[in-house]
Parts: sequence; C-alpha cells; structure tokens
Amino acid sequence: MKVLFKLWPCALFCWFAFLVAACSSNPSGHKPSTGKTNELLVVVNNETLHKGHVGSVISEFFGQILTGLPQPEKTFDVAFIYEPGFGQMFKTHHNIFIVDINASFDKPVIETHSDPVSYTHLTLPTIYSV
Repeated sequence: MKVLFKLWPCALFCWFAFLVAACSSNPSGHKPSTGKTNELLVVVNNETLHKGHVGSVISEFFGQILTGLPQPEKTFDVAFIYEPGFGQMFKTHHNIFIVDINASFDKPVIETHSDPVSYTHLTLPTIYSV
C-alpha cells in the first residue's frame, strides 16, 4: 500500500505530461493557417495594380455587403500585399488571392489550390482583362 502512495505523484505527472503532449501535437502534420475570419489576402505584382483599376475591381467585388444579416457586413476584409513582400509568414494565411499580370498569356487563367490553405492564382494578360 505504501508503494502505491509513492507511485501516485509519478503516475499523476505522467498522465498530465501525456495530456499536454497530446493536445499540442498536430496530427495532420500541416502548419496551422493564420489570418482573421473573413480576411482575404490579395497578392499583386506592384503598387500600380493595388492603387489602380485591378485593385478597385477586387476591392469592390470581395468587399460587397452580405445580404440577410442583421447588420451590414462585408464578404471579405481585403488586405493587399505586394509580391516581393509575400514571404513565409503570409503563405499560411486562410484565404490568398494572387493576381499576376503576364503578357505571355493569351487569356486569363485561374488555378485553385488547397494544400493546406486555400489560394487562387489568377493570371491576366493585361490589366484590362479583369
């Protein structure tokens, strides 16, 4: 009986350590996604796209007010970032929309991915293809 009382604190510590380890592990092996709810990170080539026609079209489309809610709320809070600043920190964001202007394309191309975060890559031949 005395041995049982001596092992009780050790068993309690082991159980607590197991519980902490189990709760902090990531079974999928993927990094957790970041960003606020309903936030869309838009990656553009340069400031001209953000401040010009492309940026205004994206902001208007994704910033529309949702219908059917008791108070006005936008579909997404749009945040722009320029491609040179799109580093590892932003690549785990919940929703990423990449807009690329590439004159070598004849028509717009849309690619979607979701591994582990969802992102859409839109390649346009000109800024007026929007």
